[in-house]
Order: sequence, then structure tokens, then C-alpha cells
Amino acid sequence: MTAALLLFISIMCGWMVEKSPENAPYVYYIEVESEDSTKYDAIYGGFVLDEEEQLKKEDPMDIGSEEFYAMLAAQLESLPEEKRNVLIFIHGMWAHRDFFQEEQLSRMRKDVLKEGDSPYGMVISLIWHSGVNYHTNVIHANAVGRYLSKSVSKILTLKADQFSVMGHSMGNRVFQGILSELDKEESKEPIFKKMLFIAADLEENIFSSDQPLGDIDRYIGESILYVHNNDRSLGLSRALNENNRLGLNADAETLDDNESIKIIDVSAVKDNDGFGPSLSNHRYFYTSPTVRKDLYFSLHGLDNPLRVTLNDGRRFKLTMPKPAE
Repeated sequence: MTAALLLFISIMCGWMVEKSPENAPYVYYIEVESEDSTKYDAIYGGFVLDEEEQLKKEDPMDIGSEEFYAMLAAQLESLPEEKRNVLIFIHGMWAHRDFFQEEQLSRMRKDVLKEGDSPYGMVISLIWHSGVNYHTNVIHANAVGRYLSKSVSKILTLKADQFSVMGHSMGNRVFQGILSELDKEESKEPIFKKMLFIAADLEENIFSSDQPLGDIDRYIGESILYVHNNDRSLGLSRALNENNRLGLNADAETLDDNESIKIIDVSAVKDNDGFGPSLSNHRYFYTSPTVRKDLYFSLHGLDNPLRVTLNDGRRFKLTMPKPAE
């Protein structure tokens, strides 16, 4: 690494430390702005806290990929050893806009990652743009995932103890594309510690042995599916695709496909913030305080007393907390 590059990284790290949240996790993004599946180009940046402790998306940095990943490596190594872990977040269709990114990540930082109380010292949001047409977006999501696999491969070279992923809705299709291009032969151990498939807009049999994620235990230690049986957005997707969706109908057969999978049914949770989220039952991962708390338990490998274990032992029903007396 040249002296000029080292100086540049030092300056950029100082700038990010000055503007980043005071406590980990630090939040960055890799963004692919194109909605055209024939040409992609990534830009890089970060999020900073405003006076109200909300994350705000900064303009892209005027740097290339080499400088960006070197900066991430330097900042990760500056963290205490117990926080040198990375969480990758992949949003759903149409959530690339700054408002959604800031709202989702701010709530996650506060309640899911608990600010300082988390082993995940760094969050990287993979931002992909989507257009109006649903079927075009499905193709695009898989293609942009294949493109982003190069970025994820670079992330995996960071000196972190563990990497986990959280995908929402069609963001899980992006993740499918990423996995299809990753070199999974490099390690005998799973590449990712956990994957949270939230309201996944994927086929319900995606984990069957003859399907794209049939060998998911090779690269993910634990796959946690969050489902809602009245997710109206996925209900529309079911009609458009003429088949059931994983985030609606994951069942005992899904559990039979792989022992590393467990299911958390959030259908009984009724505390979404706002009329739209309450109507759609699709964005609960950041609009429901009860679900956000459960995501904390999932990422940290803890038992949530609000979960009711069902007969098969790997399916849970998430219940509402009792009203305060």
C-alpha cells in the first residue's frame, strides 16, 4: 500500500470518526443506482447522526473501491475485539430512497443493535434501485445481487470475527444473486453466522434440494425466517407470481428442507407504527417495537420470552407483551 494511499485512508478515517455516531455500530453503504440490468456501477458512503440522534445518509465519497474497503478495514480494526463483527443489510423493493434508508437504519441502530450493546460494530447497507414494474424488478434484483457479490467478497476479507445478513422482502432475491456468485469453496465453515429472511419475497420451496438455496447450510450457520400470514404486500406478490411466497407460507416442509432453518411467525403482533404499515403487515421489521426487540434476540442468539415454541421445536409464535399495569 502506497504512502499516499495510507495518508488518504488516515484522513478519511479521521473524517468518518469525527462525523460518525459516537458509539458503534458505524453505518456505511454501497449503492448501485442503475435500474438497468445491463450496466452497474457502485458508489460508496456513510451515515452520520444528526442532533436528534437519527441517522442521515451522507453524499457519496469521492473515492474508489480500494480506498473504501481499506477505510472499512482500518475502522473495523480500531474497534474493541468484541465488536469486530459486520452486519450486512439489504432492503426491499422501492426502499432505496434516503427517507426509507434513514428510517429503517435509525430504528435498527436504536432497538435491534442497541447502539453500544451489540457485537456488530459495523453495518453495511447494500442499496439497490428499483423501478415501477414488479417482474422487471425481480430480474433486476437477482442481477444486481450477482454484481454486488464482488463487493460482498471484499467485505468478507475484513478482519471480522463474524458476518451476518438481514434481508427484507425482495432484498432476499438480491441476496440469492449474491450467493450464486460467491466462491463458497474457500471455507469449510459457513460464510455467514446468521441470515434473517424477513418477509421474504421468494418462492416457498426455495430451500428444497433442487432449488437455488437448497444447500444453504453450506454458507449460513443459522437461517431465521420471519413470516406473517396476512402480509398483504406478499399476498399481491403471490397473485403476480401465481405461487406462494416464503414470507407468507413457510411451513413444516420448509423446516424439513434443512435443519439450520427456524421460523418466527409474527402474525399475532399488532403494534406497527402508522396506518400504512398496519395495513400492509409487510414492514414490521422496523415499524413494530415487538419485532425489533425480537430481531435483537435473533442476532444475539438469545431466547425471547415472548416466543411460544410450537410442536416442531424450530417454529415459534411471537406474542405481544402484556400491557403495563
